[in-house]
Amino acid sequence: MYRTLLTALLAGLLASACSSGPKTFSERMDAQADSYRQLGEQWENGRDMVKKGEKRVASGNKQVERGRWDIRQGENLIAEGNSEVRTYRQLYQQHSELQQEIAAGITAPAPAGGEQTPLSQREIELAWQAGEQKIRDGNKLLERGRKRVASGEKDIRDGEAMITEGGDKMQQAEARYTTQP
Repeated sequence: MYRTLLTALLAGLLASACSSGPKTFSERMDAQADSYRQLGEQWENGRDMVKKGEKRVASGNKQVERGRWDIRQGENLIAEGNSEVRTYRQLYQQHSELQQEIAAGITAPAPAGGEQTPLSQREIELAWQAGEQKIRDGNKLLERGRKRVASGEKDIRDGEAMITEGGDKMQQAEARYTTQP
């Protein structure tokens, strides 16, 4: 029984030793082809990463541009709104003082067709409120612009990192290709 088992074990060892001999030319070529295929895939992955990175940088630049436009528009709206608020606040105060003087009998009301503020107190209030709304709208544009700029700058950084990483992958594949036997 032990002899049978020992004989079977030795026969198995001899068979495996004979089959694990040196690789054939064909087997070596297949292994080398697989190695080159992997290098090619690595290089293509790197190239794809570079392309995606370039697109991300371009998209980031557009976002930054739009954000800066929003900021400029917001600043312009705020400046217009501040100017209107100042102007209509002064008109409102003048109109109120005139009404108080008329009520106190200090100043006589202007005759019909005479020099008087062309706007009613209500019209002045509405114009003043419109100026305040411009300021609020301008602040919203500023905030949106700042967010776009920050997001665009992040996309640019991420895209540049992708370009660097993809370029590194391509260079590594090329270097390994030139050192292959």
